[in-house]
Amino acid sequence: KRSTDLISAFALARSQGANLRLTIVGNGPLLPALQAEVDEVEGACLLPRVDDVPEFLRTADVFALVSDHEAAPRALLEAMATGLACCVTSVGGMPESLQATVGEPGVEPAGELVRPRDVPELAAALRRLAGDPARRATLGERARVRAADFSADEEWRQHVRLWGQ
Repeated sequence: KRSTDLISAFALARSQGANLRLTIVGNGPLLPALQAEVDEVEGACLLPRVDDVPEFLRTADVFALVSDHEAAPRALLEAMATGLACCVTSVGGMPESLQATVGEPGVEPAGELVRPRDVPELAAALRRLAGDPARRATLGERARVRAADFSADEEWRQHVRLWGQ
């Protein structure tokens, strides 16, 4: 999940004057190394577990997922559904998830897309989002609307349409 890139971009953005706090959520065998890295960066913390994900997401201003590869991550859809501005790497299904209308030219995306492993680009995107509450609100609303396209009800409607029932 390239947490190291996110931590580095966060530290760079803060060193350039962005008013940011970072909370990384996750657990696993790399937790001790990740905790050591987070401990070195002012304003960053690590939560090994979150029990109430929707409530946790509602306390955030921005959701970031900076993987090298993804399919269609549920975590992104959950963040979008809560109306969070999202900043993700342009890999797998994430760009499509953030399209306000898939395939419609000229439609603004519902989040910030950055190249994988591009720490300066990620830092710039985080700075833009930190410094522009109106943009965060606009992206969050687009994301909330777009997330509905991935609901169970919408999936069922598409199956019915596909099979002509």
